[in-house]
Amino acid sequence: MKKFHLENERRKRKYFEWLRNAKGLSASTIKAVEKAIWEWEDFTDMADFKEFNEDTAIAFKNGLLKRKNEHSGQPLALSTCLHYLNSLSDFFIWLSGQAGYKSRISPDKVAYLKLDKKQSRIALEPPIVKYPSLDQVKAVTAAIKIENEVDLRDRALMAFTLLSGMRVEAVMTLPLECISIDDLEISQDPKQGVRTKFSKRITTTLFNFDPTLLSYVKEWIEFLTTKKLFSPQDPLFPGTKLEQKSENDLVFVGDKVHSQFWRTTNCIRNIFKKRFGQAGIGYFAPHSFRHLAVKLAVSRCNSAEELKAVSQNFGHEFVATTMMTYGTIKEDDVSDIIKKIDFSTDGKVEQPDIDGIISTLQKLKNKL
Repeated sequence: MKKFHLENERRKRKYFEWLRNAKGLSASTIKAVEKAIWEWEDFTDMADFKEFNEDTAIAFKNGLLKRKNEHSGQPLALSTCLHYLNSLSDFFIWLSGQAGYKSRISPDKVAYLKLDKKQSRIALEPPIVKYPSLDQVKAVTAAIKIENEVDLRDRALMAFTLLSGMRVEAVMTLPLECISIDDLEISQDPKQGVRTKFSKRITTTLFNFDPTLLSYVKEWIEFLTTKKLFSPQDPLFPGTKLEQKSENDLVFVGDKVHSQFWRTTNCIRNIFKKRFGQAGIGYFAPHSFRHLAVKLAVSRCNSAEELKAVSQNFGHEFVATTMMTYGTIKEDDVSDIIKKIDFSTDGKVEQPDIDGIISTLQKLKNKL
């Protein structure tokens, strides 16, 4: 494989600048696009982008579908193939409008970089996410023996992740000033350093799924403000402070916290792995708590207005986003729900209040 193609590099650089400044894409998103283009260059042995043709597009696509994951040995996920092909399609469509490429690349040729309809449908199906039950979360947090500051933090962290339903990166970057524990309200404000999806400001109210879990969060905040004397700008969940066990000891211990934010979400994931392991319960990732929070919150909604409020509490503009992304029911739960439904023909079936539903939706529409 050739290592470098000067004109290709110039075009890529120009494209990435366009994505960054004209489309407003993040560095991580652009990096993913760059990887997809690199896959194309690797396949074509650094051929000039002007040599793009439908035969090469089909060969590249078929090669992706036959490739196996180097770790699992299984074929690449269709969702991965779809990402590569969509990123390349967008790139070559952009190139087809650039001087020197208009006569060489046509959108009709770029269209060959597509999965068939069946493959696309499978690729776009949301994955079945496994999440814990409320009882499991309560068991894990209750199993944490409070012997130091880190134990206190970890217990509150797990409770807060469920009660807030927040994404991990937002939890990691949340300063104390962004939460009013008396009102149970959280301001996920990017201007105050909170990393939300698409840098969107979100006002969230803690779900009181369980009073004990809520008490863990309150106890932690009181500890930070009254005992540790943290300032409003300090993190709600700070990192672990490593200290020498004794002055002449080379052994370091980490049983205290300091007023520094974590740098990566791996720290939180490691805490979850540790605490689930100590409780003897199979590991569930922090983001799975968001799925559980959606399930618990949605199941308690009795009106369209409540459902809309819950959706906004998770930072979603549309209820459909909440239901499509997080509303998938686990297969075991589907079976339990179906078995509890009364399908008997002689039983009295209560008719839905259609007029009431329409009235509620109209009121909701007027508020938006």
